Amino acid sequence: MPAGFPTNAFLPRLQWDAKAGILLKVDRPQLPDGSRGKQRAEIALKDFVALADPDSVRKGWVHLAPGVYEDHLVGWTQKVPPRPSGQDGKGKPLWQPYVLFHVKLAPALGGDVRQFASTAIVVINSLDALIDGWLAAPAANDPGQCPVIQITGRAAISSANGTNYAPVWRTAGWRLRPEDMPIGGADEEYDQEGGNAAEDAADPWGAAAPPPEEQDSSSDNDDLPF
Repeated sequence: MPAGFPTNAFLPRLQWDAKAGILLKVDRPQLPDGSRGKQRAEIALKDFVALADPDSVRKGWVHLAPGVYEDHLVGWTQKVPPRPSGQDGKGKPLWQPYVLFHVKLAPALGGDVRQFASTAIVVINSLDALIDGWLAAPAANDPGQCPVIQITGRAAISSANGTNYAPVWRTAGWRLRPEDMPIGGADEEYDQEGGNAAEDAADPWGAAAPPPEEQDSSSDNDDLPF
């Protein structure tokens, strides 16, 4: 991954709701008064197919509050810095674990480029094997190729704070990088709610992840829409 981190090109969101175990497109259309509304549309897991951009993956810490966005992010293979200090009025850490990367949805889902990001630990843990698999694949040596990803189901993960659901990811193949998802994609303004506050107080880095399905590194899967 490049050392540089280009900044501030807002993208619409792709979000996993860990409490409900569903995938959502989230858009913030501008309203006549200049404020932004919020539109959410669920994507059926069986229909989800997207190109992912390994070059855009970032991980680290984020501080989210009304009118506040701060982050400390590094590339996927880099060591995450210590969590910055600070607590809110309830004694919970101000800084939450955070992962983001870019995806391009299949044409049937709109075909646009979005930012997938999460502060939910079950989601972050679910990405470990997926992203490590991308980086270990022969195609990873060619920045002109991107993995095709799917979500084949959800895994229930119970704790003292209740049950959350992690996406079960699958890499279905590799395709040429599209022009609207250039190498060295930007770090976007974070425009989404935090994850589940109770579980976000933990530190996920290095925790075990529920494994995704076996990866298919081939590039000749004719069933894929790219």
